[in-house]
Amino acid sequence: MSNNLKRKIKRKEYIKERKISEKELAKKMRNIFLPDQCTNCEKPFDKKSREMAMTWKVVAKDDRKHLICPTCWDLIEKIDPLVGEREPKPHQHQTQSHTEQGQETQ
Repeated sequence: MSNNLKRKIKRKEYIKERKISEKELAKKMRNIFLPDQCTNCEKPFDKKSREMAMTWKVVAKDDRKHLICPTCWDLIEKIDPLVGEREPKPHQHQTQSHTEQGQETQ
């Protein structure tokens, strides 16, 4: 089999897999229950758009989900620059070494 034919077959398989993965992504995006627009400015959100899915922010509090466009998110960060840092990070508690614990009890 020539290299040209192998390359064509490989390319065809790649294109087929890419189409399948894009369809799966679009299907999963439709199944996520998000608002259809920005919570602040009411700018419409296209659930099929990969770019919007990667750039818009979702803030979930209790049972409510807030969808925020990049423009509004920038404004929120200008008002309160710590907004992105408030998310609790797992395993952030500080452990004391054995020497520090001994010093505190004395």
